[in-house]
Amino acid sequence: MVNSKCPECDGDIDVPDDALDGEIVSCPDCGEEFEVSLNEEKKIILKKILRLAEKVERRNINPIMNFKNFTIASAFFIFVFYGGLIASLAYFMDGRILLETLFSGRTLFSIRLSIVAATLASILALVIAVPAAFALSRNSFPGRSCLIRGFMTKTSREKSVMTAMGMKPKFMR
Repeated sequence: MVNSKCPECDGDIDVPDDALDGEIVSCPDCGEEFEVSLNEEKKIILKKILRLAEKVERRNINPIMNFKNFTIASAFFIFVFYGGLIASLAYFMDGRILLETLFSGRTLFSIRLSIVAATLASILALVIAVPAAFALSRNSFPGRSCLIRGFMTKTSREKSVMTAMGMKPKFMR
């Protein structure tokens, strides 16, 4: 028997003389498991066995961070892509014509009309949707469940938007 020191707790681990490379021994004091490794001089080296969670932690692999990094990289790529498009537009287009077009009466009228329409549509949607949502969540009346199911079984796109907004759990009590 070869007496080795536990790398974790400095306890004594008895390794058999005929231990093979890759054999597993455990420390009697702390219970950690180690893999027996033999170097060139046939000297025994104990390597800690890493569990999957420890391997993931050791390599700093975090699925949320990977998704976050992917999202940031994608946003950066899109930013560079659109920056290139704008730069090419500025390069190939006469600046005088671009400014003349941007500040023409028709363009400014279209922008103003779009802003007013979007603002009015948002205000109207809020004026109708907030009291309706409050009434659906607080009051009980005949046909309420059919009405809620009708809202919830619209297209999958609308379902995902409502779920993302946190409305589905509130309505499906």
